[in-house]
Amino acid sequence: MKTRIKILFAAVLFGTVFQSCLKDQADVFDDSPTVRMNAYLANAKKVLMKPEKGWVMYYYPDKYQSYGGYNYTVKFDAESAEVGFELSEDLSDTVTSLYRLGNDTGPTLSFDTNNDFMHYFSTPSSTNYQAFGGDFEFMFLEVSDACVKMMGRRSGNIIMMKPLEEDAVSFLEKVRSASEGFIISGMEGSVGGQEVKASLDQSYQQITFKFGDKEEELAYMFTPQGIRLYEPIEIGGVTFDELKFDASTFKLEIVNSSDVIQGTVPEGFRRYEEYEGEYWLYYNRENEADLKYDSVAVVLSPGVKNSTYKMSGLNPNYDITWEYDRSEGTLTWKIHTLGYLPNGNEVRLCAMDGASGGFTWPNKKVMGSTVWNGDEKNPVYYIQPEYLWGGNRVSNSFYLCMWGPNGNRLGAPATSTGWRFLNKLTSVRWLYSLAKK
Repeated sequence: MKTRIKILFAAVLFGTVFQSCLKDQADVFDDSPTVRMNAYLANAKKVLMKPEKGWVMYYYPDKYQSYGGYNYTVKFDAESAEVGFELSEDLSDTVTSLYRLGNDTGPTLSFDTNNDFMHYFSTPSSTNYQAFGGDFEFMFLEVSDACVKMMGRRSGNIIMMKPLEEDAVSFLEKVRSASEGFIISGMEGSVGGQEVKASLDQSYQQITFKFGDKEEELAYMFTPQGIRLYEPIEIGGVTFDELKFDASTFKLEIVNSSDVIQGTVPEGFRRYEEYEGEYWLYYNRENEADLKYDSVAVVLSPGVKNSTYKMSGLNPNYDITWEYDRSEGTLTWKIHTLGYLPNGNEVRLCAMDGASGGFTWPNKKVMGSTVWNGDEKNPVYYIQPEYLWGGNRVSNSFYLCMWGPNGNRLGAPATSTGWRFLNKLTSVRWLYSLAKK
């Protein structure tokens, strides 16, 4: 309903604008709405092609902005658009495709030919059939040399574009650097004389401000200097939507204000780089209660910076992925694909309850997370399980399971495949800790 209301409003808005032009400039425009629309689109195309370095697009998927915002760079010519993307592994990569300007309940910009970057949030997959609620068709709301304001036709979100002032790759590299250095879980301080606290969900790029008796949650995206909020917020008479971040002090400066607030981290927080190294993984094959733990040497190696670690040592055919929670400073593990056998069967790391033997496979939630012992010289990270199904099942063990090409569950891989843990085990039960050597 929210999206439909916005679209109808935009249609009325454009109808009003064109009617005004007709009334005041009858000698310039023909009575035909088609002529007026064509003139608007011709001007929009001229504006889109004008910036020498292209545009930065502030893009938010999902009608609730549930995944935060992301930066695209877009360079238009007469027929095609060259698109860069902040989530691209290689920031110098671009994808070029055709674009179209048209009239669909108002003037629209559409990237309706295949573009892996621009369609990233709108293309379904086998594990996410609804995709991320992203847009590739936009309705123009304002068009000028300084700013293009649009609305996503699917999400109803406001999408802004501004001319790039530097090379697109350089811009995206600065955004990535800012993102990697933004490792805080909250903020506290004073804005306009009003005490304020904020908590962050870095996994989904959401920030919740608490001030006075109010609480407001907003999505955010990264800029070369810090973060930008989806829409402005007013606190203590100060209206702002952008904060500059100093990674060395964790301080955040409100843009266009003298106010500075302090970033915070929780007790037991560990920086990403502190997890790298060699460990003993302690677990108990027999009985959680007997406290007679087996151990195996494993190595935690950096994966995607500030995002993942790869754990080797349980089998030479694959590594286990741990995700870094940038808000909590912990490592977490989830159910994920480990690889594929020659016959096409998929091998997954699943979660098992060590006591009952029951296991969980399709769940996307965190199955376990680390808790630091507080010792800098001899760090130990205890592995804390999750309680599933109303607390009736505990995800305290790794378990191997196979899926066929048709999505049918097949059980654990045979010993002869060479894919079992330590060449023989289908499970590593009662995970206890990672102790650094």
